[in-house]
Amino acid sequence: MDVGAITHQIKGAWSAPLERGAFCHPRHAVHLTGAKLYFGNPNPDQIPVLECPGQVCERHAEELTQAVHPLGGYLTRFDVAADLHPADKTMKRWREARTAFLKGRCETRVPVKSFDEHRSHRDGDGWTAYYGARSSQHFTRVYTQRGPLRIEFEMKIKDHVQRALWPEVVMTHAAGKLWRSLGRYINWPLPWYQAMLEGETIELPAQHQRGTDFTKLVDNLMAQAGPNLWILQQSAFPLEDLARPPANPNGLWLEKMRVLSVQATEMGYDGDNLWRSAQQVTRSARSPSTQQN
Repeated sequence: MDVGAITHQIKGAWSAPLERGAFCHPRHAVHLTGAKLYFGNPNPDQIPVLECPGQVCERHAEELTQAVHPLGGYLTRFDVAADLHPADKTMKRWREARTAFLKGRCETRVPVKSFDEHRSHRDGDGWTAYYGARSSQHFTRVYTQRGPLRIEFEMKIKDHVQRALWPEVVMTHAAGKLWRSLGRYINWPLPWYQAMLEGETIELPAQHQRGTDFTKLVDNLMAQAGPNLWILQQSAFPLEDLARPPANPNGLWLEKMRVLSVQATEMGYDGDNLWRSAQQVTRSARSPSTQQN
């Protein structure tokens, strides 16, 4: 699958190639929607990978699928997560889920020996529990460090029949319904978990909680970048336009932010986070609610 054909087929602005890669590829480019295209591996078996955050899937799934399908593209994996409040019960519930699974109380085919846990000091102190083998079709993560308890299900699409079916399922089913469906693979016999499976509303987490304070993020980037980025931003557009986004950000403002974030990344700074935050500012202005039924 040719990278040039992909970027031509998916309309809209793309960033210049960035050196930080993933999925066995050394580079990536960012689309104006927030989708990322990973590429650059010389092995012909390592086809390019298009990664789409939740908001991109919700708003652009149909057009992206229609663009990629003629090129031979297919869905390989999707993740869906839900948050459970209140935050002061997070650790208690995390331990309850851990204990129930390890003592064999859950209805599941996931083997107990697949369980793993990790303590993280990034973005706050907290724990992550892993249920299932990372290479298996179904994989589950349960987090404590984000405030509310976050339960995230991952599904890999491994055969050709599923690859033909699942894009349609993802596009036509609400994320909450997908979460409940995958939630049956580890059916915790806990009242709060059963309430999530049977309830009418699932709270889907906002993408990239980090960097939601846009002005603070810009100030931090300025402190990191020093005079070079200061000169760069003054040449791009006035400082007040950068640090104080308009009440109703338009496409031109977002395009300026994309250009600046790409140039900042090329200079070795965290331009990706700046770009994500600019997108979040735009989304918040257009749709203040993060609740989905």
